Amino acid sequence: MKLLLPVSALVFAAAACCCCGDDMSSKLEELSAPVEALPTGTSGEASQAAPAAGGVALAGACGKFKEMAAPAGATVMVCSEGGGSDSIVLSGGGAPADNCKTIKAWAEGAGYTTEFDTNAAGTWAVTMKGGADRLTIGCMEIAGSSTTSVTVSPL
Repeated sequence: MKLLLPVSALVFAAAACCCCGDDMSSKLEELSAPVEALPTGTSGEASQAAPAAGGVALAGACGKFKEMAAPAGATVMVCSEGGGSDSIVLSGGGAPADNCKTIKAWAEGAGYTTEFDTNAAGTWAVTMKGGADRLTIGCMEIAGSSTTSVTVSPL
């Protein structure tokens, strides 16, 4: 439950920015969410680093997501790590269903197995378990843009 509020705040901030043209950092600060700056010289676009196996390398990826195979065209909106829990929110990359499939395939390759895989009214949610971690994936479309949220937390 502790992770649900920060991820919800991030998705809300993303929706507000997409709809109203607001600055993402200011919205996150209003919600008291941690803001991690992207590396100097990037604008959130895929970095020039070698892509992760089966996906693309992402500027701003952190923690357990540094080697994540992300959907082509996805950009990091925010990434946080610490205390055993890591979260990343991506924007773009294609249709929500395709984004979830890409992230799910990466997670399966990393040793996670599916517990639940649901689709309700265009929102996809996947819960996976691997070792001592639980991974959750949420994919949705907000204001014509795909948003993907991935969280890894201890069991």
